[in-house]
Amino acid sequence: MYEDGNAEKLCKNLNILEKECSKFDRVIKKIHERDRTLFYSYISEVDVIAYYYSKSSDSYQVEYEPAISEKGTKVDAKITINKKDYFLEIFTIFLDQNFQKIDEMHQIIRERIDAFLDNPYLICYSIYEQFTDSDIDFFVTEVKKIIDENAKNEQNAPKDNPVVEERMISRRDEDIAQVRLYRIKNGKKGYVGAMMSPVQKVEDAGRIKQKVLSKIDQLPSQGRNIVVVNLSKIYGDKFYDMEDAFLGQRTVFVDRVTLEGAEGRHANGIVHHKKGKYISMIIAYINDDYSTRRYYINDATASEQLNQEEWKLF
Repeated sequence: MYEDGNAEKLCKNLNILEKECSKFDRVIKKIHERDRTLFYSYISEVDVIAYYYSKSSDSYQVEYEPAISEKGTKVDAKITINKKDYFLEIFTIFLDQNFQKIDEMHQIIRERIDAFLDNPYLICYSIYEQFTDSDIDFFVTEVKKIIDENAKNEQNAPKDNPVVEERMISRRDEDIAQVRLYRIKNGKKGYVGAMMSPVQKVEDAGRIKQKVLSKIDQLPSQGRNIVVVNLSKIYGDKFYDMEDAFLGQRTVFVDRVTLEGAEGRHANGIVHHKKGKYISMIIAYINDDYSTRRYYINDATASEQLNQEEWKLF
C-alpha cells in the first residue's frame, strides 16, 4: 500500500510520535485503517503532527486531539507557543470521484501489463469516456494479443520507425481505447509508458473551499485557527486552485465603454464566506512534502490576526 521512500518517512515520523505524543496508541489505531482514502488522510495527519512534535520545547508545546469543550468536539492538534494557543485541523483533498475511479483503473491496467514477462515494447494507451472497469479484463487481453502478434513478426518489421503499431480497441460496437506500441532499444523489458484519460473539467478550487469550511464547526469560535491542506492527490496547478479557493476565483472584468479588460477575482473565496472569519490561516503543501508549504493569512479573521513572526513559527 505504501512505497518504500514514504514508508521510511512514516517510520521516522512514528518514532518521533512514540517519544513525544502521549496519545501514540490513538495514532497507531488510526493508521491501521484499511480504507485507502482514510489511510492516506491519516498519513498526512501523521506527517504534519510529527513535524510540530519535533519542534517541542518548554515554549513550544503540542497536544494531539485536544477536546474543544465549547463545541463538544476534538481538533487534530493544539500548539501552544509562548502561552498562546493555536488550533489545527489537517486534511487531504483527494481526486474528484470520477478522476479517482479512472486513476484506480489505470493502476490496475498498468500493474497487469507490466507483469507481462515477454513484452518487448513500450506501451502507451488512451481510454475513452465509455471505458468502464468491466472492460479491464477485455482490454488487457487485447493488449497481450497485440504484443504477441508484433513480437512474432519482429524480425521482419522495419526498424527505422519506433512506432510498431497503433490500434483502436472496440467493444459493444464502439471504440473504448487506443493502444500504441513503441520499440525499445537495447532489448529491455517492456512497460507502460503513458496512460491518457478522457478530458474532464473539475472545479478543485470549489471542492477545497467546501472542505475547509466544513472543518470550521470543529474549531473554537474565538481561537487562532489554522487549517492544513495536503494538495498532493489532485492534478493541475494545486497552489493556483488553493489561491482561488481562499481569495475567490480569478476572472476578467471588461469595461463596457472602453472594452478594456482587467484581471480580478469574484468575491466567493473562503475569506468572503461568513464562516471564513473563524480561520486565521491556511497552510497548503504538495508532493506529500511539508517543506513545500505555503501560508494564506486571513486579514479578516474574527480572532487575533497572525503577524509575520507568528506564522513563521509554523
